[in-house]
Amino acid sequence: CFFSRGAHTYAVPASLHEENRANLLERLRDHPPGLCVFAGGVDRVREDTDHEELFRQESYFQYLFGVAEPGWVGTIELPSGKAVLFAPELAPEYAVWMGKIATREELTARYRVEVRWLSELAPHRAAFGAAYRLRGRNSDSGATIQEARPPPPGLEPFADDDAEFNALFLALAEARVHKSENEIALLRYASWVTSNAHADVMPRATPGTYEYQLEARFLYHCFDTGGCRNCAYTSICACGPNAAVLHYGHAGAPNARQLQLGDFALLDMGAEYHCYCSDIT
Repeated sequence: CFFSRGAHTYAVPASLHEENRANLLERLRDHPPGLCVFAGGVDRVREDTDHEELFRQESYFQYLFGVAEPGWVGTIELPSGKAVLFAPELAPEYAVWMGKIATREELTARYRVEVRWLSELAPHRAAFGAAYRLRGRNSDSGATIQEARPPPPGLEPFADDDAEFNALFLALAEARVHKSENEIALLRYASWVTSNAHADVMPRATPGTYEYQLEARFLYHCFDTGGCRNCAYTSICACGPNAAVLHYGHAGAPNARQLQLGDFALLDMGAEYHCYCSDIT
């Protein structure tokens, strides 16, 4: 088992991310040899405070490696497919606040891929003539990947040396469209948890109840019963006239209306498990 939240939750098989990497490799088999370099997500704090936002892994990185922690880099060699992960080497005082620091051997056993420290990334990269990096432009915002997610420290020198511009992004985006049997099973689990949570919420949609109480029940059920700490998106519990607002539930309209007799309740909420999402209205 690669990931699980307990015996009552879905056990993600160890083969899932290995299959995902093979799926990508198949789409790059006709490209020149080189090194594919992937930057994981970074942790963030609330403005100038020490409040750390709950980290959620960057989706492309999650698809390939399933790493839970922030600040990592992963590489995949072409054409062999050999994968290596590079983790931040944490200072000893990290353990005081965040718990025991895992060794490279422990991390390698956890993620089923060889793990090295980030300080070893540059010499590893130097052994390959060509590097592939994710490149693409968001069709909504117009921002490139580099603008939306600047390279983490240590990756800046590799930002502009792609063997083939955009090839990796196009291949990986296409790979994620075609789900393996293991991915389908994981999506079914997320949808099963979501369906049960909606069923738990429905009888509680009664006059006098507040929208946020429906949201709270949904979140509780997903985490308590399904092991889903994250939701796929901000919950929409739109009752009465609020049901006509497409993305109700945001900070300016925070699921705060009290249900009235005869109200229509539109509930759009979805669970997320191992970064695989459900979306049910």
